Amino acid sequence: MGLATEAAAQDVGTIQFASGTLTYPEASGSGSTPVLQTGVKIWEATGTIAGFPLIQLKGTDGTAKRGTDYNLGSIYSNSFNQIVQYDIGLPLSIVGVWTYPNSDDKPDKQFTWTMQKLSSEKRYNFGTRTTATVIIRDDDPTVVSLARVGNGAVSEGGRVEFTVSLGRALIAGETIDVPLAVGGTGVTTADWSLATKTGTGLNTGVTLSGESTATPN
Repeated sequence: MGLATEAAAQDVGTIQFASGTLTYPEASGSGSTPVLQTGVKIWEATGTIAGFPLIQLKGTDGTAKRGTDYNLGSIYSNSFNQIVQYDIGLPLSIVGVWTYPNSDDKPDKQFTWTMQKLSSEKRYNFGTRTTATVIIRDDDPTVVSLARVGNGAVSEGGRVEFTVSLGRALIAGETIDVPLAVGGTGVTTADWSLATKTGTGLNTGVTLSGESTATPN
């Protein structure tokens, strides 16, 4: 009597995003031509994967909009698409995100990448990270202005108020450091200290460090 056995399923490796968050710079300069940003490790593979199978990456807009803030496409193609297909053996120097230049100071923007594969692709399985948040880092400086309240000399033991203003409102979770330098003839750090004004609606979310150093930061 013979014994029939079912062939064991072939073991294959896994592919997933290298990180849940990937960051690319905004294109520098001005104009409307996108620039391919590369050098970021997008995916990672483990186990045995035969050859160089294909993987598809789908972009879904968040605060970053496709065609305005970013685009997806191959370096070898003049066309852009929401879904781009890559050979996983491609080097990092030609795989990335196309970003657009602008001269406006804005918060960083983001979109979501989702991994997909052809139904006929059997050479790998997906790992646990099949989506990633892609951040486009703004490269335009935030304008900071300093204005004194009142005028005239300040007597010893007196106080002077000034207001630090930003060129735009910050979004939740965003921070900016504003260095302040205090100086003058015969002025030393023993002559002054800094403090934030208190009161309803004043300096919400503002912290001060280095209250009596030459350049608080």
